[in-house]
Amino acid sequence: MWKFISVLSILNVYVYGRTDVNTSVGIIYGVREEFTKFLGIPYGLIDIYDYFADAKPYPRFETAFHANKHPEKCAQFTPNGPEGTMQCLNLNIYQPNNLTSTDKLPVMVYLHGGNFAEGSGNINEITNLSPISGLSYVQTPKNLIDHNVILVTVNYRLGIFGFLCDLENNYANQGIKDQLLALKWIKNNIAAFGGDENNILLFGHDSGSISADIHLLYSDTDLFNKVIMQSGNFFSPIGKSKPVQGDLTFQSVQRMKDMIKYIINSPEQNVFTTNDMWKNLIVEHKNKHFKPCIDGKFIKNKPRNTNFTNKSILIGNTVNEQMLLRKGTDDLMDRNDTYKMAFSVLPPPALDSIEEFYVMGNSTAETILISNDLLYNYPAEKSAEFYVENKATVYRYLFSYPGGRYIVKYSRSSVLGLRSDETNYLFNLKTAPELTSPEDANMIVYLTTTWTNFAKYGNPSTITGRGAWPKYDMQTKYTRDIGSSLRNVKFLYSARTQFWGEFYEKYRDHSEGFHFY
Repeated sequence: MWKFISVLSILNVYVYGRTDVNTSVGIIYGVREEFTKFLGIPYGLIDIYDYFADAKPYPRFETAFHANKHPEKCAQFTPNGPEGTMQCLNLNIYQPNNLTSTDKLPVMVYLHGGNFAEGSGNINEITNLSPISGLSYVQTPKNLIDHNVILVTVNYRLGIFGFLCDLENNYANQGIKDQLLALKWIKNNIAAFGGDENNILLFGHDSGSISADIHLLYSDTDLFNKVIMQSGNFFSPIGKSKPVQGDLTFQSVQRMKDMIKYIINSPEQNVFTTNDMWKNLIVEHKNKHFKPCIDGKFIKNKPRNTNFTNKSILIGNTVNEQMLLRKGTDDLMDRNDTYKMAFSVLPPPALDSIEEFYVMGNSTAETILISNDLLYNYPAEKSAEFYVENKATVYRYLFSYPGGRYIVKYSRSSVLGLRSDETNYLFNLKTAPELTSPEDANMIVYLTTTWTNFAKYGNPSTITGRGAWPKYDMQTKYTRDIGSSLRNVKFLYSARTQFWGEFYEKYRDHSEGFHFY
């Protein structure tokens, strides 16, 4: 009897839908419903005098922390103006109900996308898609949780506060450093939630995928042992920005910091608040793109880690990544905008060679294909090659399934896989069950089983009756095409990726991307 009580005291205690966990930072109360969730657990503390400084670990809870509601998202600009909060470094933990003292479940840590500027890890709340489709839906983690894994999602600083590259004041890659702080918290505490601290998968899409790749290249790799990159990696030019010393952004930051210190330290009542300060800064820079940069300390020209013997990596993208990059609801992004993302100024012969190679008789199709290849397909291949050459176990996929669960498709001419399309099969669309056809239901089972099997075993091809999924190697370069049927493709887009390989070699000095090869 006493032994049973002592076990409950250090594990989950269920009381009327509430679950209590005793962690190294104190007792945390969660909520048990169709699955158990611990929402808004703070892992880091931002300096109230300097929103750009490195965050510190959140101190131990003096009393039990009630993790029963989603936290505010990190400060960001939205169609409704600036939203969120600065003190936003929180994480959410989702687990199956009624874990026992012997459970050591695989842990899947999800980094949300949003071009390093928007989004949140609060996946069980309404996601507005009004800028594109005017529609909204609710995503939940149930599809993954049903496979007996633990899911953790992370909020981290975004935009100018997360990715200002001000080397003079040592402000750079703060959002990535926030994620690293969260990974350390998870490593130290996830066992209390029934997770295996030695079996942690890091995954994400878009900028979350690029972030995962950065951690693989630069962070302490003992914090995780598997990675899934969905539509983004650090070889792509879309994941880099430049230092801002001496420009108007730098001056605005200094002015805001001075005002915040004055407001906090002034004994008088002020017309402005600290919230006014950061909101004004976001509005002022809403059209600027802040992304990770080479700071010479955390991120360097060459990766810190070059031996991935014990790492399993799944690298993939969708067949129509760039269908989402539009300036308006109807106009496709101009191909010159794509070139500017990847290169400084290309000489006329370089531009002519691209136009000649991609002659298709359809300007829109050419632009989409150029963007897909330059920003996604070629970087994905280079990333896979790099990790194979550095002893990782690598698998690669292409998501081309023409399903109906991606609401954005209804405002696009394409029905094939768009960017982040696979996330709508990984996460449950709670408020849109009508979007799930029998075929889509089968894809949900396949994709969630594949992703969670990879989290469990480091191998995506352990599903009976679905055929082998070969590893990616330099001899065959196998890619799993996940479409209406499943097939393994050798040398995916080989002629096009060869073209860009030769192009980069010839015009390397003009490149804005990263060169690890």
